[in-house]
Amino acid sequence: MFFDEEPSETVTSNIGYFRDRQPPEYLELLRRSIRLLDTCVAAARGHKPKGPDSAEAASLDLLVGFGMLAMSESRALLLLASLGLEQSAHIHLRSLYEYTFRATLVQKPETAAAFKAAAAAEVLYFFEQLDRKPDENAEAFIAQYTRGLGPDEKPVREKKALGGTMRALMEREYTDSKSAYATNFSFPSLFSHGSILSLGQVSRQVAGRGKDFPEAIFRNGQGHRLLTLAAGQVLQLVCLFLKAFGVGVEAEWHELTAWNEKLARADAPPNAGA
Repeated sequence: MFFDEEPSETVTSNIGYFRDRQPPEYLELLRRSIRLLDTCVAAARGHKPKGPDSAEAASLDLLVGFGMLAMSESRALLLLASLGLEQSAHIHLRSLYEYTFRATLVQKPETAAAFKAAAAAEVLYFFEQLDRKPDENAEAFIAQYTRGLGPDEKPVREKKALGGTMRALMEREYTDSKSAYATNFSFPSLFSHGSILSLGQVSRQVAGRGKDFPEAIFRNGQGHRLLTLAAGQVLQLVCLFLKAFGVGVEAEWHELTAWNEKLARADAPPNAGA
């Protein structure tokens, strides 16, 4: 999937944001964290696994893939938050949580192999929904992702490959499971999914506002917190790359992790909200 490219110690990182809606040190923290992730992914692309169809190779391969997805989602969050669109940025935080959580799960080679093969089951399910038979391209795709399976093994859909729903998996992996799921998945998606809770929140925020009421819709006063949470997820992914590939960025990872912890403990800056 993602290996056998030329490894690179440098990478073109275009990471843009606007500077006047959030405290600058929080914006810069996330920008530098994303830049560090870019460096890890660029270096890992040159990895040459000993057995390309092995479960161990699948584990590393999927980590690179989740790192690439996080490169995009973290940029989207940074840009939206910097514009003051904090409510719309929350869904990208949920994505980062999910990438980090899944990347951790697939560090178990057997889970990684099942999850990678699940691509075939998902393609078959997609064609079932379309009421069509898989075409030649789909058949080639299925063959590619099932090469590592034994003769009696069949691919399963990705939820089963990972071991269950996100809620069930969090209950298994975290001690405070209900709080973890609510914080990481439920709350960040309320606004983007049109929950009645988000409508109630917006109604309270715009009450009594005049012509500036749009600002009350977009912002929730938590932009600084959103940025430190996102940086934390990006840095967790970087930590996985350090362990898996030995990318030489440990000193900067320690620096940014300490900076993130310091800002996360700080009180909300004056310009953090509407």
